[in-house]
Amino acid sequence: MVIIELIVFAAVALFIVARLYAAFGRKTGSMAREGQADAPRPTGEAPTPGARIRPAFTGPAAGGLEAIAAIDSHFSPEGFLTGARAAYEIIANAFSAGDKQALRPLLADDVFDAYAGAIDARGPDAVAPRFVTLRKADIVDAEVDGGTGKVSVLFHGSFAAADDNVSLEKQVWTFERDLRSRDPNWRLSAVAPAQ
Repeated sequence: MVIIELIVFAAVALFIVARLYAAFGRKTGSMAREGQADAPRPTGEAPTPGARIRPAFTGPAAGGLEAIAAIDSHFSPEGFLTGARAAYEIIANAFSAGDKQALRPLLADDVFDAYAGAIDARGPDAVAPRFVTLRKADIVDAEVDGGTGKVSVLFHGSFAAADDNVSLEKQVWTFERDLRSRDPNWRLSAVAPAQ
């Protein structure tokens, strides 16, 4: 019986890691073409044939996103946000189910310790809020800190309590990754309530 449970947990963990790798590590559009370097283009000049022009980033995190893309040429805010949305749903569902093994590869050590402590504190018979849907996700900040990329996303998620009352929860989740690493996965490194 224990062996079957271990096999099931291993299969679930492998599935989650594969989904995150596919979402966070995916190359999209022109980024999927190998061997094409970013080519800065002075204003008014036509692009060099065959060169990939990186679109200008916009919004409150534009400077940080540019800094991340300057180190990791495969980074795109759209691809990142797709992966972050998937990670939010996986983490929210795993936390609700009390599945610490599913959470382990997705969280930085201190965040995992906090989530595991909360799961342990609520006990086996407690009914945790159930994830319902992710209503909105926006990148609100980004930076590079000593080779580590950090991107903060404001999530608006709906959760149902034991009495089925649904409430909206707004949180800012910060994901980070060593930008020089071959590992494309971002880990959740901080969670804060939205202002």
